Amino acid sequence: MHAASSNRATPLDTHDANFNASFVPFKDVQSRKLSGENYTLDEVVYRSKDGGLLDVHHDMNALAQYGPDYWKKVFDSRIGTTAWPYGSGVWSKMEWVLPGAMRSRSCCMRDVAMTPPLRFSRRVG
Repeated sequence: MHAASSNRATPLDTHDANFNASFVPFKDVQSRKLSGENYTLDEVVYRSKDGGLLDVHHDMNALAQYGPDYWKKVFDSRIGTTAWPYGSGVWSKMEWVLPGAMRSRSCCMRDVAMTPPLRFSRRVG
């Protein structure tokens, strides 16, 4: 069991967390049976082998190692902050959006919340 038992709401180190996700055929998600066809989240693929849509399949058992109260505290602690990279709405939930993403590679163009305020203020003068 991980930090779920802790009352501390600290950001997770996604390098150490065992979270993963992949693209799978949408029909697999609907039927709740995985066919074995899957693609990593960094592969550029638009359709399954049979031409159907793809969906993201998360390892829910890994996410469930942390209880709902823990996730609420972590996400609530990031709301409205400018702490990089968590100031962005999407990246504030990076463990769920892109498991295993390296924080140093998280970026969004023109997303002011992702830029530390001091650096941003120097850039805009």
